[in-house]
Amino acid sequence: AKLGLKRFCILTMWLEAADYPTMLSCADLGVCLHTSTSGLDLPMKVVDMYGCGVPVCAVSFACLDELVQHERNGLVFDTSDTLAVQIQRLVDGFPNGAELRTLRDGVKTTVRWDANWRECARQVLVEGSKRSSALPGLLFAVVFAMLGAAVATDLFRRLGLAS
Repeated sequence: AKLGLKRFCILTMWLEAADYPTMLSCADLGVCLHTSTSGLDLPMKVVDMYGCGVPVCAVSFACLDELVQHERNGLVFDTSDTLAVQIQRLVDGFPNGAELRTLRDGVKTTVRWDANWRECARQVLVEGSKRSSALPGLLFAVVFAMLGAAVATDLFRRLGLAS
């Protein structure tokens, strides 16, 4: 209503889960407007885009640099004007502009979830299980409840906590 658009309609449709990565991988660039009220949570949509090889422009907040490294695998912005300038720069020479290519290459070298968990979480879980034999079982139960038996079993196998 604020824009005063006439004869304008926005339609949304359902997308099956299996089609989601296919749709994302068709994009050349993602834009993430996620902000964190706690300053501690990260936007999973960026993780989804990275998993499909898509760099992002993301609104800045406290811990975003844990995921988006400015000018390596994405760009960070604080204002709509900055976002507009970034998009303009990235479409310059499209589809093979140097800056967009650099960001795509950066996404390819971004550490993937399972590798990051093996590197960061395995030691914590192993040390924790030495202190409490209940910890691995409790964590397995949480992962099982959230993601299912196959994912929990695979995760624990990859972390070297299950055979």
